[in-house]
Amino acid sequence: VHFLDDVLKRSNDHYPMAMAYLVPFDYSIMITSGVFIKLNTLSPLVNWVQYISWMMYSNEAMTIIQWQNIQNITCDEDRPQLPCLHSGQEVLDRYSFSADNLWRDIYALCILFSAFHILAYLG
Repeated sequence: VHFLDDVLKRSNDHYPMAMAYLVPFDYSIMITSGVFIKLNTLSPLVNWVQYISWMMYSNEAMTIIQWQNIQNITCDEDRPQLPCLHSGQEVLDRYSFSADNLWRDIYALCILFSAFHILAYLG
């Protein structure tokens, strides 16, 4: 996560100002990570941001690893107001994630890591 900090620190001599520039970018990355909003409901105007979001790739990969082989989830009958998902696949579907994307997510994280470190080195 801190590799983008390195890019901004090297491109801006004033560290607090560099961190201030980072805040809106971090919020955009968090919103498009799939934690707060289903990815398939994003507007086309901001949909592209998810593809430069290390948070989206890591969140999807961790969710896939956690839920892909879960076949049975027992629901609490005393709380009918809560959502009842019966399998790991339903959890993945709820967040618009696909188990087929696991290796894509891992490769994308490696590419983003390398690209931001190269930018930090060049900056």
